[in-house]
Amino acid sequence: MPPNTCKVTDLQFAMCCLNNIAGGAVDYDKVSDECGMSSMSAASQKLTRMKKAHSLSSADGSSAAASPAKSGGALVAGGTPKRAKKTPTKTGSAKKRKVDQDDDEEAQAKVKSEMEGDGED
Repeated sequence: MPPNTCKVTDLQFAMCCLNNIAGGAVDYDKVSDECGMSSMSAASQKLTRMKKAHSLSSADGSSAAASPAKSGGALVAGGTPKRAKKTPTKTGSAKKRKVDQDDDEEAQAKVKSEMEGDGED
């Protein structure tokens, strides 16, 4: 990859783009000359990357960060992703039941030993 030939900061570049808007479009040829860039396509690409890095919307109103194709979910009629159905969870856990069984066995053993102890007197 060639080294960065732009000698201006992102803010200076953005201001240069704003100053060189003609008819609603950026004049990338003037921007590349003023910023010392190699070509107008380099200026265009720099602005595109800045928009993507800062999640700015493009002229058509679409956001560079949000893309329904990347969501991986199915879309409903309005273009919004459907919510995944939650799977029902079990109310009790096996570990809890195991502890309850151990407690029951201990209680039964205690009662049995008390009963055996009472019978000997």
